[in-house]
Amino acid sequence: MKTKDLVHIALFAALIGVCAQITIPTPIVPFTLQPFAISLTALTLPRKQAVSAVILYVLLGLIGLPVFAGGSGGFGVVLSPTFGFIVGFIPMAYAIATFKDKKVYGFRILSLIAGIVVLYGIAMPYLYYNLTVLLEAPTEISKLLMLYCLPYLPTDSLSSVVSSWISDRIPV
Repeated sequence: MKTKDLVHIALFAALIGVCAQITIPTPIVPFTLQPFAISLTALTLPRKQAVSAVILYVLLGLIGLPVFAGGSGGFGVVLSPTFGFIVGFIPMAYAIATFKDKKVYGFRILSLIAGIVVLYGIAMPYLYYNLTVLLEAPTEISKLLMLYCLPYLPTDSLSSVVSSWISDRIPV
């Protein structure tokens, strides 16, 4: 990788960390701009760089830097019910970056939808496992979807549209 590529990776990892701090508190999980930042990263950078930026962000948080939502960080975050979202950001970036460049109309939109589906496809089972096994708080899957998925889909969809619009205007 060239120096320019490493700089892009570092800058987008920092962008994700900054967007994690922009939160709208809710009783369950705060709304953050992390999905926006992941989408923007995956749409702007080549796949290898996009995934590297997200992995760097996750690693920085796991070693203790307060880059996760609410200024959290450290390996203890792994036990958080919402850590599945953080893990899901990596394949989300991969999915979006993989399909974004197809020359078929609508593939960018499909890549963003795939990214959101992948994110929730990883986060929801992790959340379910964490709540029912680790915290011993039996929860119905339908309740999890109503509390942790459906309220966030409109904002994640909107942030995907905005990230698509912005990524077209970023010269990389």
